[in-house]
Amino acid sequence: MRLVWATMVLVMVGCSPEPLPDQETTSPLSERAQRAKMVGELHDGGRRHRVLPLILHLPTMDFRVGCLVERDRAQHQGDSPRPLCFDEDRRAAPPTRVRIEYRLGMEVSESMNRLMSAGEAAHFVVEATGTLYQVLDLAHSARRGGELRPKEVRVLSGNSGGTDELVKILEAHYANLEVERIDVPAPTSPTAPAPGSGPGTQP
Repeated sequence: MRLVWATMVLVMVGCSPEPLPDQETTSPLSERAQRAKMVGELHDGGRRHRVLPLILHLPTMDFRVGCLVERDRAQHQGDSPRPLCFDEDRRAAPPTRVRIEYRLGMEVSESMNRLMSAGEAAHFVVEATGTLYQVLDLAHSARRGGELRPKEVRVLSGNSGGTDELVKILEAHYANLEVERIDVPAPTSPTAPAPGSGPGTQP
């Protein structure tokens, strides 16, 4: 699994938003102005709803594909696959809650690594720059905390402005959504050993 997902993250980090084919690419407008002119899509049950601002859908970041590939790999090798990170069946009813796990400056690579290492999924990740990525179709519940969450849309975010734009899109798509915001702690770095306490030292 580490190899499959590590490859996905490396490709994902190296990608940047590309203009739509019918856009003028030689305009002197800034990158932000160019992105503001792009039209994105919200994927729900296989249907694509046109939205603004741009929401990116990178195949290398799709949890549905990644988790199915990992399950098939484990079965082929005779391992016991862990539960899928999403529900293969579609939701019986539309979600009623948006859960936003937020920390200013959190990179999308960190968000994806957190989810992959826990065997979980989310529907959206928001880059520290505000770029929006949809990583799971809204029709499928994501796994969180060892359970599937059929009433929840899960978002991991590192940018407040991008998060606010995404919430507006979701509120326009679903009626009466409850918004829950959770602060994500910064990752802890390994504690350096005290001087003279490393391997090979004598007490």
